[in-house]
Amino acid sequence: MSKDLQTRLQEGLAAQRAGHFSDAAACYEAVLKVQPDHFDALQLWGVLRFRAGDLAGGLVLLERALAIVPTHGPTLNNYGNALRQGGRHVEALRAYRAALARLPAPNAVLLRNLGSGLLEVGEQDEAAQFLEAAHRLDPRDPVLWCWIGMLESMRERPQASAAAYREAQRLDLTQGDAWHQAALGLASAAISERRYGDAERALAAILTARPSVLARIGRLQLAQRLARWAGWADDVIALGREAQGVQIEHEGLMQALYVTDDPAMLRSCAEAVARFHTQRTGPVQAPLPRRRDRLRIGYLSGDMRNHVVAWLFAEVLLHRDRSQFEVTVYALGPADDSAVRHRIQSAADRFIELGALSAADMRARIVADEIDILVDLAGYTEHSRPRVLALRPAPIQVGWLGYPGTMGGNLIDYLIADEVVLPVALEGGYSERIVRLPGSCLPNHANRPIGPPRPKAQLGLPMEGVVLCAFVPTVKITPPLFDLWMSILRERPATCLWLQQAHDEAINNLRHEAQLRGVTPDRLIFAAFEADHAAHLSRYEVADIALDTYPYGSHSTAADALWVGCPLVSRQGLSFAARVSSSALSAVGLAELIAVTDLDYKNLVLRLVDDAAHRAVLRQRLRAARENALLFDSVAYARHLDRAYLEMQRQALRGQPPQSFLVPA
Repeated sequence: MSKDLQTRLQEGLAAQRAGHFSDAAACYEAVLKVQPDHFDALQLWGVLRFRAGDLAGGLVLLERALAIVPTHGPTLNNYGNALRQGGRHVEALRAYRAALARLPAPNAVLLRNLGSGLLEVGEQDEAAQFLEAAHRLDPRDPVLWCWIGMLESMRERPQASAAAYREAQRLDLTQGDAWHQAALGLASAAISERRYGDAERALAAILTARPSVLARIGRLQLAQRLARWAGWADDVIALGREAQGVQIEHEGLMQALYVTDDPAMLRSCAEAVARFHTQRTGPVQAPLPRRRDRLRIGYLSGDMRNHVVAWLFAEVLLHRDRSQFEVTVYALGPADDSAVRHRIQSAADRFIELGALSAADMRARIVADEIDILVDLAGYTEHSRPRVLALRPAPIQVGWLGYPGTMGGNLIDYLIADEVVLPVALEGGYSERIVRLPGSCLPNHANRPIGPPRPKAQLGLPMEGVVLCAFVPTVKITPPLFDLWMSILRERPATCLWLQQAHDEAINNLRHEAQLRGVTPDRLIFAAFEADHAAHLSRYEVADIALDTYPYGSHSTAADALWVGCPLVSRQGLSFAARVSSSALSAVGLAELIAVTDLDYKNLVLRLVDDAAHRAVLRQRLRAARENALLFDSVAYARHLDRAYLEMQRQALRGQPPQSFLVPA
């Protein structure tokens, strides 16, 4: 290399170290004009460009450099970093492994990159080996401690995770990227463990120094759980503005469902989450459909325990057509010794626990079982494994029951819905094709005993007046909805609002918010936790009107109220989550209790408060509906679902892409 080119290269390095990136780029470009195959200039400029945001340009330059010296370890490592930044995680791992094989001695940064890259694709055990090796070489790397914190969190070791995140913060003296990533990890862990004070302090520090969409999601989670509503509206607006294009995992999307029913925003969030998972799988090929006498249906769920999803699923599973379907249940989440888990184990042809396996090993098992239709019951809820869906282990993949919305991307082919919950006009908010069942997409059963009604005094209720109830978690109560409820209580002083037991701070905050809105705090009454479901259902015998929530509406809670005979007023929105209660009301012949605006909702409730005779008529109609309404006919529901699966298989065997269809009654 000539002296002039060497000088220009050194000038570029000096400018880059000083942060003068445009000067550095000019130097590297000048070298390459004279010598287009100058290896050092290619790899230095390539790194500079991808770190400055020109990912495509950086990749081209690094690939040109590797074409000259394909075994250069540092360049392979930088190429892996660029691939990973572009979402090409599987290729990045190949580059890291190649770099590790070429270096004369282990390098702590490369070991960290390989370990963290493996962690991102779900290979926890191998990731741990490389992260531990990196730690032995450089225990003072704050970025490494962040990844160790994430690993321990995925292993469900919260104390070890928190210790690692705190060490990352201690070592990052500049409070840079590692400090903020650790703060987010600490906040998320604190929220999940209900250490809300710790979560609040971590989020406040982040939002003061470097506001981000992930921190806003965390603050919204706190706001919803504890009814801390200062700044709530601003965070919702910011979430809608900032979430597009951001890589978020499913916790963020679930939070969006609680605060908005905007189909475009929810699909945008879902696409971001789906992208997060599909980028970490690499190209995959789904198995081809097979012709067979009995279709093999696989159900994937983290809720095969004493959980509402399991109770609803068990009833449908029991009534399937065994002559046409062979069912395997893949259980992901925590096990228990509940009656419903044993019932599902008995009703399924096979019950397999997969929760300890990696996503790749889960895929291998499902492929080996030759499942024709894989039905996911979890979506983006707790204990779900969307990475398995991204790996496409079955020819047909279906979303049903456990998650009220789109998953985005191509994780799911069909979403089970009905004509009310997802009309054709709203299909644009979903990546899936829509299967519409007769009646309601919400399964139910007619084997739910109701305990004897108890006196109002025993339940802590006033002896006189109308009892409005909403037995929902606090996370479903938004400030606009609470405004609406309090306006009803102000206009009808002889009413009280009976709510589900909540965190002590949430109770205090809700009562304070009621007082701010001109309602005496003691008109909010909180029902104690009731372990016996029959005793819980008996509360609806005492309540006069059930109030739906919005934008995340009542689902199984709506069915409970209607089963007992308590009229429910629904506030219908645009999202799946905001329309399930409307679907349930339609399926019991009470569509007149569906409101499409806040004003309609309020007026409907006020009319029912004033008209005891009409409430009595509605109770009679609901009790009659137990015998003949589709909402409570689990046998018919199972037959309709069977027909849906057969039609999906017919489409697949004809070589057609999935198409939306209606299952006839």
